[in-house]
Amino acid sequence: MVLVGAYVSVKIFLFCSGNSWVLILKVYFYTTLGCHLCEQAAELLRDPGIRQYTQVEVHDIADSDSLIKQYGEKIPVLLRLDTQEELCWPFDKLLLKKFIEAVK
Repeated sequence: MVLVGAYVSVKIFLFCSGNSWVLILKVYFYTTLGCHLCEQAAELLRDPGIRQYTQVEVHDIADSDSLIKQYGEKIPVLLRLDTQEELCWPFDKLLLKKFIEAVK
């Protein structure tokens, strides 16, 4: 089946990996250029143990006045699309893993 001109917003999806299915969580990563804390958070997101369970969509807050107002003092921020829960800096690999694995 081919969909043309359709938009689908997916918050959580299943991915087949070999003989098993893996639950993938979609998150927004609010960041901006030149933010050293954002670079540290991005490094955590590149960890294979995190990356295999997430689809990260990066949003530069500098592109939107409303995002600057909402996240300017809090970045880096992760937003779970399924629960709308935010994880604001500071966080480490353990907190990030708990945030990703939490089922609401």
